This record gives sequence, C-alpha cells and structure tokens, in this order.
Amino acid sequence: MRKIGSGIQQYSMDNNNEFPRSLHNAWSLGKIQWSAAILPYIDTEGGENPTELTFTQKFRCPVDKRKGDLVRSYALNVFFQLGPGDSYKGSPSRWWTFMSVPRPAATVLVAENLSGADHFMSHMWTTAKGAANAIDSRRHGKTSNYLFVDGHVESLPLEEVFDPKRNINKWNPSLAN
Repeated sequence: MRKIGSGIQQYSMDNNNEFPRSLHNAWSLGKIQWSAAILPYIDTEGGENPTELTFTQKFRCPVDKRKGDLVRSYALNVFFQLGPGDSYKGSPSRWWTFMSVPRPAATVLVAENLSGADHFMSHMWTTAKGAANAIDSRRHGKTSNYLFVDGHVESLPLEEVFDPKRNINKWNPSLAN
C-alpha cells in the first residue's frame, strides 16, 4: 500500500497536485482510472503495455483469498472526486488536491476493498454496516490496512476509521481527526 501511496503522490505532482480519478468520474473528466494512472509510477518492469497480470500483481493484497484474474484488493476514497453536484457533509467543499485536505495524516485515501469497485462511495455511508459492506475489515484478522493521504499505512479495526455513533469518520476530509 505504501507503494500505491507513493505512486499517487508522484502522479499528483505531475498533474497539478490533483488526485487520480476512479471510475466514479474519470471518464467524464477525460482522465484514466486511478490504478492505470499510477501504474507507470509503481511498475518499473511493465513497459508501455501493462497486462492484466501486472494489475493483479500490483493491486492485490497477498492475503486476499478471492479468486479471479480481475480481483483488485484496493479502492480509492471517493471524497477526493466529489464535486458541487454531489451530496455530502461538507458540500460544496472539494478535496481534489493534496493541499486541499485539512488533516492528511487522519484522512483515508485507499483501503482494502471487499467489492469489485475501484472506489468507496464513502460519502453515502450513514451506518457502520454501510462501511462494513464495502471495506474488507477482516482481511488481516480483525483489522484492515488503510493508506492515509500523507502516505502512511495503518492496520486498524473498522470502528477506528468509521463509527458514526462515536463521531469517527476518517473518510470525509472535513470530519477526519
């Protein structure tokens, strides 16, 4: 995950400090999907035409037991792509760049994915169950790995990154603390 974080930071430096985009809105903005966008920064052997095997190797957690060639273990936090037309706490704030995130060490950028999506619709979560249906919160025993905006990775139980009953939301940049 640290390598993914480094790839995202390098991509950002080459692209006006903006985060790469997920399938949430990449195509509508004329951008490529985030894992393809950062692949040149993290894969020095892939060449110009990476194969699906390259993606599987770079974006799959070694302990992810799901079967299939297209399984990707990680997904991007959608908060970094939301715009004025989206509904979320903090709207119309936008966190499209690293510099716009108020607490980068407390805000989740990428996490371990339970579904096949390349992003988490975290702005729609209202209960811990909503988050638990998206995050593979038990991949590493009772924890999951989380990459934060500042580049550090932590292995945490789900309730330490999202628990609305305790006012914990490390996904929304305006609420992360």
